[in-house]
Amino acid sequence: MRVADEHFCADHGLECEPVFVPSSSQGLQAVLGESLDVAYLGTDFGVRAASNGSGVKIISGASDRLNLQLVKRSEVDWPTAEAGYPEMMKDFAGKTVGVSGRGASTEIAFGMLMRDAGVELDDVTIIGVGGPATALGALRASQVDAVMLFQPLPAICDFSDVCETSIDLTKDDRPEVVKQFDGAATTIWAAASALEERQEAYKAYNAALNDAAAWLTDPANEEAAVEMANGYIELNMDNAAEIVRDGVLEQIANTNTVLEGEGVAAFVELLNEREMLGDEDVNPDNLIWEHAPTTAK
Repeated sequence: MRVADEHFCADHGLECEPVFVPSSSQGLQAVLGESLDVAYLGTDFGVRAASNGSGVKIISGASDRLNLQLVKRSEVDWPTAEAGYPEMMKDFAGKTVGVSGRGASTEIAFGMLMRDAGVELDDVTIIGVGGPATALGALRASQVDAVMLFQPLPAICDFSDVCETSIDLTKDDRPEVVKQFDGAATTIWAAASALEERQEAYKAYNAALNDAAAWLTDPANEEAAVEMANGYIELNMDNAAEIVRDGVLEQIANTNTVLEGEGVAAFVELLNEREMLGDEDVNPDNLIWEHAPTTAK
């Protein structure tokens, strides 16, 4: 949500500058070093950081559902594809699956789907392929059979003969196992020390976020939102305009600044079960800033 582009921050006495960082870890470090005031993170990453002693809290929701899709290479044989989930997950046994990075949200989500379907992860080779551009290259070069990633890769696949979307975790027909994270898929984090020092500024930022979300999700602003996205997304390929449009509209439909505490708790429980938390005790309630918009308020 580029709230600065539509002056929502200015309306609340703030000057907001979007900064793009290559990874969640760099975004987190920038927040802790106070070179960034907030960072949009996959909630699982933020929870793991907090469990390792990083003094961070969630100040707002961003994406309601997991912003991830499983795409598969079209020329590979997928015999149970028509059976749907969970039966179709058997096809991934013996395959090579790409994720953004080892241990990342993408790998966690893929592993969760496989376990839920009763398929052994040991039967799958998982490799890191980076972002959409490098993941597409890996698919084209037949280095991977499938990829769990995020937009715009799924939209690119759907406009090409290289790959196609197999499971979209943002859709209503997504597997039940991922619905426990609804309301807390992607969240906005800030340093706890900064929240104490500049409480009113962060309250104003949340108000600007809510205004931006209301504007984005208003169908009357659809074309303006797509045009805004075209200002900072560059795709040099066929059907670029359609790909950007599909990806942007999916993101808009998944926008939600109101946090679901149970979704945060579900991440804590999953990461604890997978033994992916650090030594710090993580209480889901303590991870959420007291002034964050939540369903409990």
